[in-house]
Amino acid sequence: MLSSTSAPEGPEPSAEKEANYHASQKIEVGADNIDSIILALGKGVNFLGRLDVSGASTKFERMFIALTSYGDQTAGAFARVKKDGTFQLLDVPDGTFSFSMNGLEEGWYVKSVRLGATDLLANGLEAEKGKGGGTIQVVVSNGGAELAGSVTQDDKPVIGARVRITPDPETRYNRLRTRTANTDQSGRFSFIGLAPGQYRVIAKTSGPDREDAVASEPKSVNLSEHDHKTIELTVPSPQTH
Repeated sequence: MLSSTSAPEGPEPSAEKEANYHASQKIEVGADNIDSIILALGKGVNFLGRLDVSGASTKFERMFIALTSYGDQTAGAFARVKKDGTFQLLDVPDGTFSFSMNGLEEGWYVKSVRLGATDLLANGLEAEKGKGGGTIQVVVSNGGAELAGSVTQDDKPVIGARVRITPDPETRYNRLRTRTANTDQSGRFSFIGLAPGQYRVIAKTSGPDREDAVASEPKSVNLSEHDHKTIELTVPSPQTH
């Protein structure tokens, strides 16, 4: 896919945001040379948004919304949530985007993200010029789950092991629920504010040489709201050479 973005057409001091223009076109390359390609620039799609709370109140203005293209990391959109819980994603280029959010308080998680009947955490957000953007409904909750645990090797705690928890199954659109943590001096780790669901947990550690990296057997865990669960991961001894 080819894409192009032009500079704004002159300053507009009174405008809240200068207009951005985008163009994209899919092409198939065969045996023949391509002499020329014409891209027609145009504005992207605008989406309104509303953030609602399930549980205790929280401060909206600390939160940020982002859309990221899986195929083009330079494409996307970004917005700050206003005090009243509303936000705007402006000039989103054509494509399919994953949703992410930053600024949630400790123990909170993104409960749902929908555009009409579409679950954006499952299917992503599709933007196409000429079609209405619509309103994105985001719900956050303070009922996040907690998962704590330890990593051992040869019956001893492993310091600095990297623990990764991912949704199971993991897709390009639910990756905001992936977390990583390093074990402390006691070989322990913890994750808080996890969304309910099925997860896969694995620990990795490495020696002085990168080829000495070893991983634990992955473990599966199912979490519900307000859960407090523990898990133990065992990393095998590195093979001797």
